[in-house]
Amino acid sequence: MSDTAPDTTAPPEEPDGTPVPAPRSRESLEAEVVALRGEVARLRAGEEPVGPHDPLTTGGHLLWVLGHVTAEMRQHLAGLLIRSMRAASECAELNHATTIAVYRERSDAYGKVVAHARAEAERLQRTEGPEGRAAAMALAYALLPEVG
Repeated sequence: MSDTAPDTTAPPEEPDGTPVPAPRSRESLEAEVVALRGEVARLRAGEEPVGPHDPLTTGGHLLWVLGHVTAEMRQHLAGLLIRSMRAASECAELNHATTIAVYRERSDAYGKVVAHARAEAERLQRTEGPEGRAAAMALAYALLPEVG
């Protein structure tokens, strides 16, 4: 046997080295086409076509976009969705909405205290005597960070 003779025991290959698929019957190919069309229909179910500059306002629009972009873009969009869901979950777990509401109430109450202190400083400023003026000056200096 010569060193240059082709190896007849190895499966046939394409010129690029990929194996040549074994011949298949027409019936098996038709069955595969039917199965693949069913799979494509399942994957496309719920899609709503959307233009390239239209807003994504429904889940169907998002499904359509995901089905028509590159794999890299699908992965990027999926990553954005996961980060958004994680942020929403953390917000729910940490009860951010309630925390924000409490801080708003505290801020409103603090604003009322500052307004009352300003009114009291103005009242004390109008009183006679060094004690009234000193109290007014002390309150005015205490309120300086609030000015501006």
